[in-house]
Amino acid sequence: MSPSPLAIPPLLLVTTLAVRLAARVLSRTTVEWNHCFGFGILLVLATWALTAWAPLFLPSLPFPLALASITLPFVALGAWYFSTRALTDEGKQGGWLNGLNITAGTVLCSVLVVIPLLKLAERLLQSAA
Repeated sequence: MSPSPLAIPPLLLVTTLAVRLAARVLSRTTVEWNHCFGFGILLVLATWALTAWAPLFLPSLPFPLALASITLPFVALGAWYFSTRALTDEGKQGGWLNGLNITAGTVLCSVLVVIPLLKLAERLLQSAA
């Protein structure tokens, strides 16, 4: 079962906002909007690939290993992607560790900040209609 195409715009919005917030707050780096959006597109593609591939091996793995095997590609993808695209305050490339910080911060910001705000906005729009 692959993700619905209707899930793509919210995923891109959440990812873009979370990357910008994580880069500024956690890493003190700057990531351009187009790179945030590009990372969202990479996440959509990775999600489709993992959704197609995961059922082949995940049912036989214990839950902690299954969770790690799903999370690891996203973390590695983010660390690679932002290693050359995120710039420090001095204008230098941040490197792999900085990319890893941004990726971890993106997940944290998505779960704690951006997704609840989008849910709140959705409820307000539904109550107004």
